[in-house]
Amino acid sequence: MGKYAVTGSGQVGQVLADGLLEHGHEVMRASREPSKLAEWQRKAPAARFVKAFSCMGNAFMIHPNFPGGPPSMFICGNDGAAKASVRILLTELGWETVDMGAVEPARAIEPLCMLWCIPALTKNRWAHAFKLLHLP
Repeated sequence: MGKYAVTGSGQVGQVLADGLLEHGHEVMRASREPSKLAEWQRKAPAARFVKAFSCMGNAFMIHPNFPGGPPSMFICGNDGAAKASVRILLTELGWETVDMGAVEPARAIEPLCMLWCIPALTKNRWAHAFKLLHLP
């Protein structure tokens, strides 16, 4: 099983860490400042960072069940093997993985959480997810 560092705080980090533990993974918890992935990668070029779990509320991070099929989880990172490991984990947890490339797209992925929050906070609609659709 993999070793994961969960960077997040509050319920989001707790739910994610609990789900990883439930699936037999080793977990280290920490808090973070938003949009730091590219900076961390520059400071620690040998580290294998992968951005994930930034576009969803905590209630649906583990085993999301939506009528349209698995929601899309956007990821990015510089290490292909690390992203492959995260892709396997996301599949175990019920997600479709959409790889956005290297670490720089992290700044674009993170605001998806704010977009996700708008219907939640303005209309009290918390049960929704993003899905990237493709033409055949």
